[in-house]
Amino acid sequence: MPQGVLAGSQYHGYEGIRRFAADFFAAWDDLRVEPQEFREAEDQVAVVLRMQGRLHQLELDEIWSGLYTLRDGRIVRVQAFATPNGALEATGLSE
Repeated sequence: MPQGVLAGSQYHGYEGIRRFAADFFAAWDDLRVEPQEFREAEDQVAVVLRMQGRLHQLELDEIWSGLYTLRDGRIVRVQAFATPNGALEATGLSE
């Protein structure tokens, strides 16, 4: 995501996840997120994502990653990485 789209924002709890999703997708003129790979590590799932979109004059086509921490089958933490290996490295799953 371009620096500053949601910079400085913090979201907490399940309602925070909903607000983040609404804020994030509302910021874009067009956005497609396509999962490329899923890897599990205990209570975490690393996901490699292809992000394609347009925000004003900015065109985006990049591979990012996200790290999802689960507890009792629910997502309790989400971390985004602007690199394909960021989430894999954070879990020790990088090749």
